[in-house]
Amino acid sequence: MAKNSQDQRFEKEYNKIVKNFVSVIEKKVIDNFNKEVAGSGKGDYSWRKLELPTKMDRHYSGYGYDKPILKRSSSLINSIKVTLDTSTNNIRITSDSPYAKTHQFGMKNPIEGAKDIPARPFLNAPKSCRNGGATYIKHFRDPLFKLFEKFNLI
Repeated sequence: MAKNSQDQRFEKEYNKIVKNFVSVIEKKVIDNFNKEVAGSGKGDYSWRKLELPTKMDRHYSGYGYDKPILKRSSSLINSIKVTLDTSTNNIRITSDSPYAKTHQFGMKNPIEGAKDIPARPFLNAPKSCRNGGATYIKHFRDPLFKLFEKFNLI
């Protein structure tokens, strides 16, 4: 069954709202990465600081002693993708980087006597982007209400 022009206009405007919200979330995830902060539903928190051996390794490798923590190159931050999973209507924050999982969840260090690699989550939506958060309300809920009103759906 073909969609009528009103349905097509609604779908176009709805997709624009979703696309904008996805781009806002992506910007906030990247901002958190640059600030070395993990987004979480309970509130955002700072990543664990680097241990002295890691700082020394970074210093002697020419990457700077302390900051930025996960940015020896731009490959990890550039691998972050924010998309809408249309089958579930959920926002997905992913990375295809081979070491993303290690940084997201942490890892037991395979070197005898070496400290474990701590989790430094970066693939999480900040609290403000979650249902009820200020960003969610401003960039998704309120525009949807206006769209529904415009098409007399509420």
